[in-house]
Amino acid sequence: MTGILSQSNEAQTTSGRPPSVVQAGRIARYLCTGDLRRAANLVLLLQLAMVPKFLDAQTRSPDAPKAPRAAENSASRDERPRLEAHAFVGYAIDSFAGSATKQYLNPSVSGDIQERWVAGFDFAYCLTGDPEPGKHQIWLYGRTVHGVRSSDVDCRQNPDTPVCKDYGTDFGEQHLYILRNARTLEGFVAARWELPALPGTGDLARPYLKAQAGFLTVANNGGDVVGVHHVGVGIVAISGSYRDSFLEVGYGRTDLFATNPTKRWKVGGFLTWHKASQEWSGVAPFAAMVVDTDLGRGADSIQSYVGLSIQLDRFTNFLHGGKKNGGS
Repeated sequence: MTGILSQSNEAQTTSGRPPSVVQAGRIARYLCTGDLRRAANLVLLLQLAMVPKFLDAQTRSPDAPKAPRAAENSASRDERPRLEAHAFVGYAIDSFAGSATKQYLNPSVSGDIQERWVAGFDFAYCLTGDPEPGKHQIWLYGRTVHGVRSSDVDCRQNPDTPVCKDYGTDFGEQHLYILRNARTLEGFVAARWELPALPGTGDLARPYLKAQAGFLTVANNGGDVVGVHHVGVGIVAISGSYRDSFLEVGYGRTDLFATNPTKRWKVGGFLTWHKASQEWSGVAPFAAMVVDTDLGRGADSIQSYVGLSIQLDRFTNFLHGGKKNGGS
């Protein structure tokens, strides 16, 4: 770590650029050259290097003078809570996924349209950093995605099955049904180092560096889980109606593919919308897309997701048949 940080300081002295810019450039260079191990190590070391600063801030006297803060409003503050957790339900559309992905996730479905009902949980926790847009932050987050194959449910014969109803009409029952009958399971945990917010007007966004480890498996497959890992860079919205939406690109591995499993480029996008009304407080629709490609002759995969997400502190209302407004 000392060597990396000293190299960054030397780069700042010779080029006049801030260390964070130099470090981000070095990680981008590692990604472009396919040096995944160095990129992941540098992301981890940079995150660890911020821990002493965080501990120092925590041990300061509460009476110590603080720098004046900018006026607090939605256009100048990070609006995300320090801890977020959600439950969600939706569709996964695998029609454009590669043959290896289709065969693994939905082997009994024939035809061009391939879908899964999905449900799960996600969380995000700000480990260090200040909500001021000009400060760095480190976030830990994760997600599980449970899937029910479309071939496992015949909605024409069983229209009262929870997943055959419109989403949002019976959120709790739909979520529990998918968890109980899931045939596929995906999950990941990740660490994200967020840089100061980009300058400009309107809603704020932070660029970030991340390292993510994940897996994919199916019920009764009798084998090991499939590893899905990558490091990457991206940008995330931190205020406004579209906060938590992001776009990222990364490089890593997906053991599901026979050709170039360790040389995979990942492009991901996530769009969510927080409606400013009491009725829809804590409930947000989302749409996502994940591209997994080797940029060569090997198989590629494109998967799309759409659904509804709800904060966990309101999820119990839906489990008991509550309405969007909290059961009133």
